[in-house]
Amino acid sequence: HSIGRIPLWRKLRWLRWHLVHCPVGFWLAKELQHHKVARIHAHFGHITASIALTAALISGISFSLSVHAYDIYVEPIAMSEKLLNASTVITCTRANLDYLCKAYRETANKIHLVYHGLLRDEVKRFSNTALECSSLRDSATLLFVGRLVPKKGVDVLLKALKKLCGKVRCLIVGDGPLKSNLQLLAAQLGVGDCVTFVGGVRHEEIAKYYASASALVVPSVIAKDGDRDGLPNVILEAAASLLPIIASDIGGIPEFVEDGETGLLFKAGDCDALASAIERLLSNESLAKRITKGAYDKLLSNFIAEENAKKLGKLITGVTP
Repeated sequence: HSIGRIPLWRKLRWLRWHLVHCPVGFWLAKELQHHKVARIHAHFGHITASIALTAALISGISFSLSVHAYDIYVEPIAMSEKLLNASTVITCTRANLDYLCKAYRETANKIHLVYHGLLRDEVKRFSNTALECSSLRDSATLLFVGRLVPKKGVDVLLKALKKLCGKVRCLIVGDGPLKSNLQLLAAQLGVGDCVTFVGGVRHEEIAKYYASASALVVPSVIAKDGDRDGLPNVILEAAASLLPIIASDIGGIPEFVEDGETGLLFKAGDCDALASAIERLLSNESLAKRITKGAYDKLLSNFIAEENAKKLGKLITGVTP
């Protein structure tokens, strides 16, 4: 539906991908028939779904798929055909659901929302680590966790830090192609001394970073190519870690972060608004406690993986939730 705005080089890349991967679809169809598989479900709507759809059409079995963000807004490869042929389509945020239902009206009745979530054991691990390390929590340390790519908006965070005049420190956990550029920007802004680029860490080690910070900052933006976050898992992990959340207002983020209730929201890309939100949180202990409790309660109510997996399974198998 937005194919006219997609550059020719990208369309040609999609064609090449399909030519390269088409044989895989034929092989998969044979395997599905051999093993008497009744349904194939593809996670992500780009080339993975192309292979699954090819196999489904050849074998005659039912096909369904899940779509997330990049595959919706940047690489919607043959999305109309995939949605038309799918028995069920699942996405992970209401923002995605609304977009898909508007862009692909003829298939709106088969598109459903199922949130991602954390396993109960993960919630316990994060919350227990936070409680055990509560004495380590620093009242002026901000935390960013994520890939260092354009859609994560780390440059907005660095510019906000400049406006805070050294009142806070910031740990940037994660790696990516923008790391050297962001380190240079931090130096140019004069905030290099209060920012630590930690680099990538193992997932099982991330809980201690949540436990020692005073707030998680999620400064996501819409990248120039249209890429954007849905509802980043780091938000759920922070909620489980009893860590206050400050986040931008794009994608599915406001579906979890309700301003003043489960976190603080600011206008995406606005470093002044982010700086104000940081100051507001760090100067108001009762606010921090309220949004922390609100986020934890919301996590337990709507974002437990085992419960959402049941909903997903019922949709995929055709059983009414």
